[in-house]
Amino acid sequence: MGIPRDIGTINSMYWDFLSRNRRELSKNPRIAIMYGTHDRMNIVRKVDLLRQAEQYRASVHHL
Repeated sequence: MGIPRDIGTINSMYWDFLSRNRRELSKNPRIAIMYGTHDRMNIVRKVDLLRQAEQYRASVHHL
């Protein structure tokens, strides 16, 4: 049993949003905690998530 597609979409978009907005968001102490998780994430997993999010953003106009 894999991760449901919509959960994977939300997950990848969440980490992509954090990655793209790190400079602004890391100033917030509550959100900054998530950057610790982000920084410890396996690099292959992180690249896969960001690549998946990029594909979702590119295809949003085709929905």
